[in-house]
Amino acid sequence: MQRVLASLVVSIVAALVLASPPTADAKPKPHPTPTPTATPSPSPTATPPLPSPTPSPTPTPTAPSGYVDG
Repeated sequence: MQRVLASLVVSIVAALVLASPPTADAKPKPHPTPTPTATPSPSPTATPPLPSPTPSPTPTPTAPSGYVDG
């Protein structure tokens, strides 16, 4: 019985090994698709730059006025 099971396991493993290369090729193809999906994620990251322009105007008037007064 053990030899039969061992032979079945070996045959299954061999089949998986032979079938794995095409499967591996198919898997990378879907991965590039999720990558564009990750690109939209930076959009929320672009939201923080909006607050940064707010502080910028404050120092900007201060700097020119200081130079003009000086």
